[in-house]
Amino acid sequence: MGFDYGAYEIAVDVLTRAGSLKNKKIRKALTETNLNTIVGHIKFNEKNYALTPLVGGQWVKGKKWPWELQITYNKENPSIPTTAGMIFPIPQ
Repeated sequence: MGFDYGAYEIAVDVLTRAGSLKNKKIRKALTETNLNTIVGHIKFNEKNYALTPLVGGQWVKGKKWPWELQITYNKENPSIPTTAGMIFPIPQ
């Protein structure tokens, strides 16, 4: 769901900055995207893609909400803190 929502954030930002529905203005605004989204910072490179941080998590019964996401793995992106250890193993 996060990446779907992030795509909407980018679309709204691009259309707002383009100020028009003309293809050239939309393309220019898209290539100039520099935006913090729900999935991280989006800035497209010269090959027209952006890398986003990825961590691992597990949904568990929550204290505040019925289900809460606990971040259990962050080796590639330690700037995103873990909130729990591995809660239950993934079957192999």
